[in-house]
Amino acid sequence: MLGAVDAGKHVTLVADACAGVTDRAHEQAIELMGLLGPMVEVVTTEELVAARVG
Repeated sequence: MLGAVDAGKHVTLVADACAGVTDRAHEQAIELMGLLGPMVEVVTTEELVAARVG
């Protein structure tokens, strides 16, 4: 993902569809990715599906 962002691509990260080694590591990674906005959009599966359907 970071390579795509470095290349200027917009990325959607589905937070509940990935995992870290621990719950805390997962939370920290999601928080870090959130700092890369607007290139990285952090969403949930529910939000992604709603956006595609609605």
